Amino acid sequence: MASHSTPSPRRWRMFAVLALVALGGSAVVVAANASPAIRHDVARLIAPAPALAIAHQSFEKTAAHGYIPTGETIELDDDSLPALTGLDPELLDAARQAAAAAQAEGVHIAVTSGWRSTAYQQWLLDRAIEKYGSADEAAKWVSTPETSKHVSGEAIDIGPFDATLWMQSNSTRFGLCQIYANELWHYELASAYGGSCPPLRDSAAG
Repeated sequence: MASHSTPSPRRWRMFAVLALVALGGSAVVVAANASPAIRHDVARLIAPAPALAIAHQSFEKTAAHGYIPTGETIELDDDSLPALTGLDPELLDAARQAAAAAQAEGVHIAVTSGWRSTAYQQWLLDRAIEKYGSADEAAKWVSTPETSKHVSGEAIDIGPFDATLWMQSNSTRFGLCQIYANELWHYELASAYGGSCPPLRDSAAG
């Protein structure tokens, strides 16, 4: 006659924990009536993952960094703001020519972002990583300070939405190129690409 060993208390506890976890949303209710040891194991197994922590670089939200508050814009004829004065002069001139032509057609072009300091760009990247959950996803929207065309003064973001629509049809007349398919507002100077616009990239990540 075969002998059967009795499962140890530890093994019974493991079976109980697995069964409770398998119950999904009911696990917490059931575990409330379980032993303290089992409640501890269930809580450990179903606890949410810790939030992604980012060590933010110190950054003061001032115009000196090229900072423009979300939802606000600046005018292209403002010569006092680093967000504009930090841009490549040829890019700024092309954007101003485009804005004048658009205004003649009843479309107002404003700037939502221009030149940015390294600290500002890093702050934006940190926030994007928190928002999207990973550096890879964040890279589709925000470049590193080392690769950002905003930091080098070679990119400008425009708005509002009707301005982006006008630019899609008219920007090349002024040597301006939309670079990323997912960023209708981001423009760079065509001369940086040999005088013609490059094929649209899916995002800043590639």
